[in-house]
Amino acid sequence: MSADETHNYASSNRTHFNNTAQQYDQTPHATEVMRRCHTALLSAYPFDKDTTRVMEYACGTGLVSDGLIAHSKSILGVDISEGMVGEYNKRFELQGVPPDRARAIVADLTSQDVNEVQGMKFHVIVCTMAYHHFGSVEDVTRVLASFLLPGGVLLVIDNLKNEESHAAAPDSEAPSDSLHAHSVSHHTAEATHGHHHHHAPQSNPALAHVVAHKSGFSSEDMQKVFEAGGLGFFEFSTAINAGTNGQGYQLFLSKGVKPVYV
Repeated sequence: MSADETHNYASSNRTHFNNTAQQYDQTPHATEVMRRCHTALLSAYPFDKDTTRVMEYACGTGLVSDGLIAHSKSILGVDISEGMVGEYNKRFELQGVPPDRARAIVADLTSQDVNEVQGMKFHVIVCTMAYHHFGSVEDVTRVLASFLLPGGVLLVIDNLKNEESHAAAPDSEAPSDSLHAHSVSHHTAEATHGHHHHHAPQSNPALAHVVAHKSGFSSEDMQKVFEAGGLGFFEFSTAINAGTNGQGYQLFLSKGVKPVYV
């Protein structure tokens, strides 16, 4: 999927989010959008507080994990930004959540930086509002799939491609939490940061150096990426209508399942 292959998005994002980590949670809109993401994720997978092991990739400050921890046995956050990981761990330490239930580590799994997660497998991996930052979503998806248990699920929330997005009206900034405003499912025979800007990525030229996929993703885009990563039972739905600064946009949720038999 096209992105500027000459630009080091990982390095740019690491610097950007290190610089913004301490102020990141101070945006009310960010908290509200993440609340809606919690609803969408919890509707897409049967989380079990006694058994479900979760990885949140590009975990940011832990806004997403915060909404999932009560429904999960444990969550491992992974992020390339030291600043974000520090804020994530501080969040759960202040809540009295022990590290064996929620902790984050600094790693870029696509660069073989896997020592701390070597051999780990998860029931579900979530990645929220981060795919548009990745230079190669194909590489990320393939690597994340490798950390899923057989039958495990990858859940991705990100920006819906422009032409598919029926954006909310400028004065509509309190959209429904409905997960299935629009839904498309594709099933295969074989067989889930985040870094949340909370805007349509193409709308902010100042962030072009950290946004690899400025137009978002379509259902067809994500199906190709998931299937190339070895995931089946693909599902795609418009999860959230959102808006900020008078501009509406939509977020999708993609779901793929790792085959039980390979």
